[in-house]
Amino acid sequence: MPGRATPKRSSDEASSPEKAAQGSSPKAEQLVQRSLFPYLVNRVLEESLACKSVAEVSNLGLELARELTGSSYGVVVEVDGQGRVTIIAQSPLLVTSDEDKAGESTRPIRYVQVGGRWKELISSTRPLVLDEGDSIREFLSIASARKSVESVLGVALKQNDRVFGAMVLAGTSGIFDQSVQSDLDSFSIAFTQVLLHRRALDALERREQDYRNLVDSIPDGVTVAALDEKLMLVNKAFADMLGYRQDELVGKTVLDLTDPKELDIVLAQTGQRRKGESSVYELKMLHKDGHTCIVRVSAIPARDESGSITGTITGCTDVTGYRQLEAQLQQQKRETELYASLLRHDVANDLQVVLGYLEAAQMFYGDMGPATKQMVESAFAAAERMGRLVKAFGVLSIPTSFDIATVLRQTANEAVKVNRQLTVNLVVSSEAEKLTVAGGALLPMTFENLLRNAAQHAGDNPVVHITLSRKGGFAEIVVSDNGPGVPEDLRKALFTRGLSSSDHGVGLYIAKQVVLACGGSIELADSDPGKGATFRLLLPIAP
Repeated sequence: MPGRATPKRSSDEASSPEKAAQGSSPKAEQLVQRSLFPYLVNRVLEESLACKSVAEVSNLGLELARELTGSSYGVVVEVDGQGRVTIIAQSPLLVTSDEDKAGESTRPIRYVQVGGRWKELISSTRPLVLDEGDSIREFLSIASARKSVESVLGVALKQNDRVFGAMVLAGTSGIFDQSVQSDLDSFSIAFTQVLLHRRALDALERREQDYRNLVDSIPDGVTVAALDEKLMLVNKAFADMLGYRQDELVGKTVLDLTDPKELDIVLAQTGQRRKGESSVYELKMLHKDGHTCIVRVSAIPARDESGSITGTITGCTDVTGYRQLEAQLQQQKRETELYASLLRHDVANDLQVVLGYLEAAQMFYGDMGPATKQMVESAFAAAERMGRLVKAFGVLSIPTSFDIATVLRQTANEAVKVNRQLTVNLVVSSEAEKLTVAGGALLPMTFENLLRNAAQHAGDNPVVHITLSRKGGFAEIVVSDNGPGVPEDLRKALFTRGLSSSDHGVGLYIAKQVVLACGGSIELADSDPGKGATFRLLLPIAP
């Protein structure tokens, strides 16, 4: 029997036992062959460390196994739970003639069903020589090799007694002898170890990549930092937040990215993490272009398998825009308070002057005609209304409740005094009498705005109908007039701030804001064209 053939190696390869045996006696060759096995085992253990994939490890193992056995051809396959074989490594196909070479196919069958001697191979505990004609043909059909192959040697690759693959080698003369089978069996143990190690690394890398993909899909920033503040992982959202690429941030410390004035906050928070505490806080961080971002940080301790704290995991949200908006609102509030102060002081003083003159004019009622008296009374009522409005600015923040029926009656009477041509009909249902609603000091002004709009837009003899009833936990007020109604092109924008004063004015915008602030709602109800405008208000009943 031929035993094993000694393959030729290139002159630039590192020295090996087989190279030293060239030109030696048969006995010396046998000694060298026995030393070849540990040499190749060491090579597969060492060189596999540089391999980056299962395929690279498989090709390395196959090359060394061919060198060990003197084989001409070989494959490494994986076997799945359904008995399908996947070729993951193969040596160059054996070519015996130019004719064969011309018709050679280098693409193996991807999947085949395991049967016959192949099935026997993967269930065997020892290397199995496939030397029968049918078995050889079966192997050749899988590997796309040529008819010059005379013997096939295979060994199953196992993990915890479960076959996950096989290494199959082909010889071109005779049958593999027992020593070759024994060497391949022993070599396969080392090869299986490095192959399983690479498979585990690949699985770990896939899980790590899946984890990174998951973290990158989170819209908020995510970081993982060690206890020395060094960033070990950041997602894309966090990198974008600070204007960096992810790889630029890994290795930096949180302190590198923090406003120097807030370093104590970071150190204090890390101290909390060392104690196993979680926290939520805000931190000023530095964008790559130099500007400051205000970041809301939710931090928890990171732990290893033993439960020991190894660092910090954070979720980060850029709240710079919110804080800027808050600052703008605070500034607007200060300006509003200033305007209100000016209104209460200057306008109130001017109103007192106007009211003084009107009171003086009333002393001459006897000399006035009816029309003049009516104008003085209307001016007096309007000035008193303005006085109440100015006074209301001093109590805006004080919660108030109203007997809504009383408010509507007072508002209707005052509206008629100011607008002598206006008629107001108020109907209060029995269950709505003494009904109290929650509201602020400006709530009565809402109804004044509605009545003033009706007086201005309903024609020469405006008539307003008001109904008050209870609807569940709300007081329902319906205000309708006999005017031309609201034009279709204004209906959608009726309660917006930009509507001009000639088209119902900003009064309706203010009215809606006041009603919303009270927890209620106001809407323009549907009505036929030319049949007037109808407004429906709901105000929550006070507890």
